[in-house]
Amino acid sequence: MGLPNKWIAGAMERAGKTVAQTLATGLLALNIATLTSFTPLRNAIVVAVSAGVLSVLTSVGSIRLSQGRSFAKNTLLRAALTFVQTLGGVAAAAKPFNVIDFHWPMALATAGVAALASVLTSLASAKPGQPDSPSLIAGVD
Repeated sequence: MGLPNKWIAGAMERAGKTVAQTLATGLLALNIATLTSFTPLRNAIVVAVSAGVLSVLTSVGSIRLSQGRSFAKNTLLRAALTFVQTLGGVAAAAKPFNVIDFHWPMALATAGVAALASVLTSLASAKPGQPDSPSLIAGVD
């Protein structure tokens, strides 16, 4: 796989996982009673898509950083990035964003659960033939 294709595959794989992890976290945070309204579901989708866009943007540096690192370091790097990307996604969904009135405990909890989901998906993605890669795609760290 050539370098541009490897980068695109890695960026899309990371973004896809981030969107899935963040959306699952957002849906878990929804109360069954709130599902009668479209707004919480819309917010969960906005957070997930925003986190996915941030994931693609940060992949330029993160793919470079992950080269030659151990599985544990790559897993922690992905979890840290997912945390920051999800926190950014939650902030993007807040309209208007205000640092003082922003619901930090909810945002930090959502980002923390998404980071935990990132660790779990990295563990689930581990392959015997690629012991140092938490990626689903062969040849991508």
